[in-house]
Amino acid sequence: MQRLLTDRTYLMCPNMAFGLAFEVSLPLEEERVCRTLDMLAVSHPLLRSKVSARDARKPGLAPDYVYDVGDASLVALASGTTPMEDFERVTSSPWDLLGDGLLKVFIYPSGPSDGTEPRFGVLFVAARLLGDGRAIASLMLQFADAYATGEQPPLVEDPTIGSADDLPAQARLTGVPAVVARRLNRAWEREATGYGYADYL
Repeated sequence: MQRLLTDRTYLMCPNMAFGLAFEVSLPLEEERVCRTLDMLAVSHPLLRSKVSARDARKPGLAPDYVYDVGDASLVALASGTTPMEDFERVTSSPWDLLGDGLLKVFIYPSGPSDGTEPRFGVLFVAARLLGDGRAIASLMLQFADAYATGEQPPLVEDPTIGSADDLPAQARLTGVPAVVARRLNRAWEREATGYGYADYL
């Protein structure tokens, strides 16, 4: 498990998500889709993760939030209606990151587009905690490759932030912003107001 230092940003925006739609130029086999998603979950520990709350370090403060990595894939798979409708439906209501996984996948059996080449559509809707747009695009390409070849993608050590030392050097605040951030953090601790994830849903 890794502690998240973003409990007041990403977690207070439960609908912060990316949607990427794509086509795979191969016949649709639902069992093969499930197998491929399971292979991805083996290679990407965050696809087996949900967010869990741990007791706060100080009384009265919000709990710490951690990735709780399990053994099984938590990717939700469903047959889709249309990519836009499904994306709007998923993102129009709060995404319970404490109960659900970080990726929802929809499949669209579109059939042969020109009468010769079988193909199907896929929509990935990913919670922002899973990655940014480029990371989700990379995951999408790995899915397509693994579906085509049946080969296990390489294990990815998804970097999670366990302490301030894990942040890139360019992310460190300097000068006036650093002073303001320290002052606000101290004031928040003195407030002892424990906003948890449920308060934002």
